[in-house]
Amino acid sequence: MPCEFEEFQQGTRREKADKHLRDIIQSHMLIHDGSHVEVRQHLLNADTINAKGRVRIEKRTKKTKVDLAVSMSMLFHTVRQYMVGVE
Repeated sequence: MPCEFEEFQQGTRREKADKHLRDIIQSHMLIHDGSHVEVRQHLLNADTINAKGRVRIEKRTKKTKVDLAVSMSMLFHTVRQYMVGVE
């Protein structure tokens, strides 16, 4: 079954997505019970860089992985965009 893919720009759109994920985690709208060890580790490895009011998920150290945190960010932003119409 074919599926469509959409490129997710790493500039402003990614910053909005990262900020949205941080906001929903901090407001306890998203709760993780810790049962998904790899997701938990990627979230713990993530640091948010806040420069000029912009938020971006970055690795705490060069050796850590944050791929699942970034993909969550892009997923939540895309779902929000399609469901609510927020850009």
